[in-house]
Amino acid sequence: MKTKQKKGISLIVLVITIIVMIILAGTIILSLTGSGVIGKADEGVLKSDLKSFEGELMLYKSKEMLKNNKGEINIAANEEEIYKVLPSLKGSKYDGIIQIENGKIVIIASDVQIAERYNNLGYNIADKRAYEQGAYYSLIKNVNTPVLLEGMAPIKWTGQGESGFEITQSYDENWYNYTDTSSSSHTSKWANAQTEDGSMWVWIPRFAYKINYTNPSNKGAGGTIDILFLKGNSNKYIDSSGNEKQIPTGYLVHPAFQDESQINFKNGGWDKEIPGFWIAKFEAGFEENSPKSTGIKYNNLYGWNKHNYVEELGGWIYWYNIYGQITNSAMLKYPVFRANQIAYNYVTIGDCYESAKSMIFEGNPYGLKSDSYPHITKNSEWGAVVYLTHSKYGVNGNKVEGNNSSTFFTVMEGQDPTTASRYVITAGGDNTTENKKGLNSKTVLTKNKLQSTTGNEYGIYDMSGGLSEFTAGYFRNSDLTEINTGNKFWSDDLKKSTKYKSYYYFNSGMVEGNRYYNLPENSSRKGEAIWETSTGGSSSYLSWHDGATTFMTYGFTLRGGAKNSAGSIFGFSYGQGTPSKSRGWRPCLIRN
Repeated sequence: MKTKQKKGISLIVLVITIIVMIILAGTIILSLTGSGVIGKADEGVLKSDLKSFEGELMLYKSKEMLKNNKGEINIAANEEEIYKVLPSLKGSKYDGIIQIENGKIVIIASDVQIAERYNNLGYNIADKRAYEQGAYYSLIKNVNTPVLLEGMAPIKWTGQGESGFEITQSYDENWYNYTDTSSSSHTSKWANAQTEDGSMWVWIPRFAYKINYTNPSNKGAGGTIDILFLKGNSNKYIDSSGNEKQIPTGYLVHPAFQDESQINFKNGGWDKEIPGFWIAKFEAGFEENSPKSTGIKYNNLYGWNKHNYVEELGGWIYWYNIYGQITNSAMLKYPVFRANQIAYNYVTIGDCYESAKSMIFEGNPYGLKSDSYPHITKNSEWGAVVYLTHSKYGVNGNKVEGNNSSTFFTVMEGQDPTTASRYVITAGGDNTTENKKGLNSKTVLTKNKLQSTTGNEYGIYDMSGGLSEFTAGYFRNSDLTEINTGNKFWSDDLKKSTKYKSYYYFNSGMVEGNRYYNLPENSSRKGEAIWETSTGGSSSYLSWHDGATTFMTYGFTLRGGAKNSAGSIFGFSYGQGTPSKSRGWRPCLIRN
């Protein structure tokens, strides 16, 4: 009896002690709840307030433990019950931004300053509400927070598992960090996300840029690019002291993020101001088990085969007609955007356009909805990635290495596979060592990280080498039949740019050797890493990092350069929209 009585007294004393502490803490709460807005509170006040709420939660738990004669219990309070658990919350400045999940206080980030201050104090942030309202500017990360689309999950590099990436939480402070690499190279961590099929995407946040030429009279001779990340959908940035300012003279808001609907999408803009966009981490890949994209017919009626080395069989093995049975009714399969996939090449520009559009069809494997607006990467979006890559938030002026591996490749049916040209997809390998069977995606990404736009696993791969990538830019000369493979682009207006495609003006009076160079209407375009980083768009010159520069006489723009070409992320060329073993594509997604 004495023993039981002693234990009972100890528990009561403990509860009384907690109550006294809560009363004292509650006094602090009452003295603070009417003062100012939380975004302007200092960290000391925040800490006091949060400790007070934690004390109330502890008191509630203690009462429930006594009432139910149980040990530790889990509290999950809904909106109606939360005031029973945290009575001081009702009517306070914290009302509506605090929840209890899994027995712990969680902050709902409806305001960026709230979110960042709590995050800085080590508290979890459930930022779903902020994402529903659009991206906000992170005061700690100094960049727009990635806007996750439906079907997307944030991922971070851990070096574990097959891919080396693992799903994390949007409030994980290690998810991303667009780091200044001036003093520490290859440390920037661009935000990565994964759709339901495992395809990977990289966030490009809104920014303004300024180009500093090594030789202003020769724009192709190289230079540096300064970047200022912008707040939300505005044209303002946050300085090192936390002050909101207009961008300085000489900086341009990159057009890929701007509303250009009133100027006919002159520079490849969108139909509203946007906080950023997602771009596929890899070129489009083909997977035999991928479902067919309903209603999208495959336009290339040739048969091609896949050629792969299988060590167990002691040699090469072939699978013919990898895109399915090639007939007039053959349907395209959904592309994948993962490492170590065979190229989705031998497709027309029309196939690429339709394939991108189908990514939001009902039943698509990505989990994407109609508000993600998938489309072939425009030159403005390619340019935005290039400028961010070249800046101190990417590789800081270093060259992005080319993907020159030939482990996975495609060849024309009937051609001798041992002598055929070989082309690859998705971080295929370095220039000297092939990726034989057995290397997983994780190994490939790490081994070939200098092919990434960040010089590490967080960047975008295959933008140099691999395949030349179709982009949604076209040049209309007098012979439409030369580009009839892009007929899907003409459904609205042949000579008109839209938010999905860029029309380059034709001027028959500007002729140089039957090539139309440096047309005034085109050379004024900004942000594309074409006119701003080359001299005249002529094959007689090179762009930065020796990228090939041949502007269109007809057809479509191609970016990045194929395997063993003059590959550079700054490079550009042109071609008909016809299928080729050396041409591929990748999409972008936008939360509109």
